Amino acid sequence: MLELKSTAYHLGEHISIVSAIKELDYTVSKTENEFALFEVSESSWIYLKNYGSIVFINVDDAVRKKTMKLFLDNVNEMEGLPSDDFVVIVTPEVLPRADFGKIYVPNISIDVAHVIALNMAQTVALDDFQYAIESLLEQTRDFSIKLKKEGKINLSRREVRQMIGQTLVLKNRIAENLYIFDSPDVIWDDKMLTELDSQMHADLEFVRRHEGLQLNLTTIKENLDAFQSILQHKHSSLLEWIIIILILAEVLQIILEKL
Repeated sequence: MLELKSTAYHLGEHISIVSAIKELDYTVSKTENEFALFEVSESSWIYLKNYGSIVFINVDDAVRKKTMKLFLDNVNEMEGLPSDDFVVIVTPEVLPRADFGKIYVPNISIDVAHVIALNMAQTVALDDFQYAIESLLEQTRDFSIKLKKEGKINLSRREVRQMIGQTLVLKNRIAENLYIFDSPDVIWDDKMLTELDSQMHADLEFVRRHEGLQLNLTTIKENLDAFQSILQHKHSSLLEWIIIILILAEVLQIILEKL
């Protein structure tokens, strides 16, 4: 039995695959526009996904930190990044499965590493999106509670528009970069790889978590639409009062001129 420690991080920003290939002095086992899989040594890989995920499979700390220095101003920042750890357990004749941070496979190869790394890259990306959306949801929840208690919100129309912009950016990033049903082409020709991919999808609950993101985004949008409507009504009322005051001033001026 062989145990391989695997760790995934999400940087929260786009990775240039072309630039990374030039910078990293390791053998490129596989690459496309969206990813690159490097072989560091036997049964040791680094996987980069263009939407910001980095996965290390059986890579020692020195190599891991050296790699992360390419993407971070301070390598200590990696401790604050969304991350996840798995142990890949290689046992001959075992059926592929994923269970509570452990991935069981009958053998380890470049294709097996690719399937594992892609799923790990997706789960930390989902974590990062969840953190960002939960932060926005918490903000709108606080304003909703204040609205309930005081009947008003301390927000400007500019601030609401900025929050709407943040929501739209997150929604677009999820739609453009995160394909929860994305699987490497190699799985279609190998029953074991297909089962491994399916097991990891189920264990990491991609579908449920993605649906949760969409539901929270919808809730945030509904809250912001309500805030915007309230502020628009407040602005319209202010304009009405300004017009009334101007009319009264003009009437008063006319009356004074006749006296």
